Amino acid sequence: MDLTSLRRALTPSGSIYGTILDDEGRPVSNAQVRIYGSSLSTYSDCSGRYRIDNIPVAAPRYIVIALKKGYIEGMQGNINIIKDEDIRVDLELIHKKHAPEYLSEELTVLFGYLIAITPTIPNLPTLDAILEPSLYPEKIRPFLNPGKYIESEDPLVSKIAEEILSSIPKSKRKKQTVIAKAVYDWVVKNIKYDLMRKFPNDVTCGEWQTTFGAWGHSFEEWCYTASEVLRTRRAICIEFARLTTALLRALKIPARPAPLVAHPVTQWWVQLPNGMGYWCSMDTSRGSLAYEERGDLWAEFPSANVEHMIGELGYAINEDAPIHMYWHTERPCLWRENYGERHIYGYSEDGLRRAKADLEYFELKGHLPYFRRRNMRIPPMRKHYVVQTRGFSLTLSNIGDQRNLTVKFPLPIETEYRQLIAYTHWTNHPEWIRKVWIEEVKDKRTMESLKLYCINFLME
Repeated sequence: MDLTSLRRALTPSGSIYGTILDDEGRPVSNAQVRIYGSSLSTYSDCSGRYRIDNIPVAAPRYIVIALKKGYIEGMQGNINIIKDEDIRVDLELIHKKHAPEYLSEELTVLFGYLIAITPTIPNLPTLDAILEPSLYPEKIRPFLNPGKYIESEDPLVSKIAEEILSSIPKSKRKKQTVIAKAVYDWVVKNIKYDLMRKFPNDVTCGEWQTTFGAWGHSFEEWCYTASEVLRTRRAICIEFARLTTALLRALKIPARPAPLVAHPVTQWWVQLPNGMGYWCSMDTSRGSLAYEERGDLWAEFPSANVEHMIGELGYAINEDAPIHMYWHTERPCLWRENYGERHIYGYSEDGLRRAKADLEYFELKGHLPYFRRRNMRIPPMRKHYVVQTRGFSLTLSNIGDQRNLTVKFPLPIETEYRQLIAYTHWTNHPEWIRKVWIEEVKDKRTMESLKLYCINFLME
């Protein structure tokens, strides 16, 4: 037995079986059925039946795809493999002659923006901070509430929060910074950063799926909630921020995710005894790596990067978690993130001219100029310009009869540290665009607002 066979034999595994039917309910024979991203595959028999064994137990995010010439590929995702159990997954293949052309297409949408950044020294937590909710300003208190994906009142979240508090000496349980650091320590010690280099050959890995193919109605819905992270003990950066935020809220500390392009950190409210206060940031995802690799429990508490204080896109304007791009399909679809590109320019007339030219180039080509891939080296505290692009690709084969789709990207929130200069988009299907507009979302409780760049598509 070779090493690969030995590993496979010792790895807990389960099986998937099912039937492949066409859109008229007839069995489809000789269709290839595969576990997306892996070498595990088989073919359906004359009755349309198939079976795949020895699928490793991993995160509940497996995707199965059926393919046959002349048909739209059939897909199913969010499949949880259970040790020594058989999971049934039936798939449908639609005849291309019965399907609208757009089901054979992929939609790519990218958003690009140009901002001026004025770096500043980040706020640092203080040992004078106190856990006293009665002192929190009214506009801060909504950040104590459970959010759509931040279930701070979930029993499992509450249990872990109580364990964290119990680990702190009673004499220090009113010291807010001590509690925040205890939350940081627990998360970086107990949650693994869901990266490909840490989970090799695992196609359910969070980074693998956002890079090569994930399944769901949207990025927002695909991401684990706080309680799901606690059950899987794996997370990407957005999921780390959701969990950390939930634990802080469960311990009566206002908190919110703050996306830096697409790498959210967690902001928490530092309350001073005199009634004043301010936001600080911690990065538990990178902190998890620092702890695992070096045993460092202080690497990202507070966040080391000065931009973590001001963010780049902004922060949550209410108790719900922000996401750096949004769409929603009525049926779950296969999608992947486009990490985009980032160019930095000196703060000068020439730097601004080149930045504007590059953004215009992106609007035409869908990428920034290759000859400017080497960014200028800007001193950490020097004002500069940034052009950033970001987006996703959506496979439409499972979208069904849905022809109308709206995509939204948050515009960077302007502050004294960040000025939004220009923004635009690119898509591989400009002929499908019906409308582009700016939508503003406001929260009267927090007095915060967020502008969204919206694109409506009508698939034809």
